[in-house]
Amino acid sequence: MRKRILAIFLVICLLAVFTACSNTNNDVPESSSPSDQSSPSGDGSIGATDGQNPSGGLRHVSEQPARFGAQDGFYFFKSYPTKETVEGYDNLMYIDYATGKQVYLCNKSNCPHSDSGCTSYIPTTGAQGLFTYKDKLYRLSSAGSSDGKSVVPGLFVSDLDGSNSKMLYRLDSGMGWLSDIVIGDGVLYADVMVMGSDNSDGGIGFITGDDNNSRILSVNLSTSKAEIVHDLTNQKIVGVFDSYIVISEPKNGEMVFSLFDTKSNTITEAGRVKGTTVYAQSEGKIYYTLSNVLHSLDLQSGDTAQIASGLPAPPDQIEVYSGLAVCKQSDKNGTQSHFAVNLSSGNISQINLFKSGLDFKSPVEIEAEWGDYFLVCTGYKMDEEYVDWAGVWQDYRSEEYFALIKKDDFFTGKTEYRTIQY
Repeated sequence: MRKRILAIFLVICLLAVFTACSNTNNDVPESSSPSDQSSPSGDGSIGATDGQNPSGGLRHVSEQPARFGAQDGFYFFKSYPTKETVEGYDNLMYIDYATGKQVYLCNKSNCPHSDSGCTSYIPTTGAQGLFTYKDKLYRLSSAGSSDGKSVVPGLFVSDLDGSNSKMLYRLDSGMGWLSDIVIGDGVLYADVMVMGSDNSDGGIGFITGDDNNSRILSVNLSTSKAEIVHDLTNQKIVGVFDSYIVISEPKNGEMVFSLFDTKSNTITEAGRVKGTTVYAQSEGKIYYTLSNVLHSLDLQSGDTAQIASGLPAPPDQIEVYSGLAVCKQSDKNGTQSHFAVNLSSGNISQINLFKSGLDFKSPVEIEAEWGDYFLVCTGYKMDEEYVDWAGVWQDYRSEEYFALIKKDDFFTGKTEYRTIQY
């Protein structure tokens, strides 16, 4: 199981948690405002590994910190790092699929979006997740301050336009959100880990932790009642299937897949395969690779099957969309590419779509689905360099470029983009 080390820089003093701005004089066009129909049980505008049940139920959001595709639009954070990290902040943004516009999630005319008078303003980086449920927008944050008061980690809830924000649940001391969350039946199931802090330098601390020692925390979105329901030590959330959370765990050279029942809080083994580390879950099956061969594991029967052999290269990552497995891989020189495998026929096709603004090839990323379209990140605007918290000079991506593209065009490598306007 992949191991992540979380390092969050704690500043001495940060601005107070942002306050809601006025609901009058809205500078966001009405047609671009988030719909009150955004829901995890929407029309399929979801990330690749969400494993959404089309009739409703659980939804898995994985590896997308602070990004979420709802039914009618896409929520994400735009970061503003500076040469002095303590001055950095985030803005909560919204892309309306129908109008093709990107806007600040703010209800205030002539707002600079750079202080706590704006509903889109978050006074510190550290957002770990976003999701909508029914008519509310939820934000998970692991950010904190040295005094434990000015900025505290927890689960925040607001209206879909970002107004009326409040903390719904405060994380216990020493806990932090990880990137895997599951939503369904009015409950958030989140992968969290217990962390320790080091303030030996006299005030500035580092929080460290290991997701091999994580837990599933359930939070009732109506009552705020929270409890640990499963020990995820050496395990990882893979996806969802019916009322189950799919979990993987390496054991004795094999990868074991189990089903955690959210109704009874019990776990049952569903099957095991040779020790692969590249896999994805969709519609009751695990798709995994061994060398240059793509296989599947049926979570109900435990049966395995070969899908395709002779892959162009052993992939580093698999994502499943619309009956195709999108595989990403990097060669020994770091050059990245991606190809698709038809899960019914086993046919393989190369996807020749790459991001702009970089001095190396990087595949266009699928961010969400909307009917017959993908929302994709097509490239970046690179700005001046800045120094991060570790004193390292880095390029600053001041803008991300987004577009809608028909799924057929994406898989055939046609750059027929509907550019998202800023």
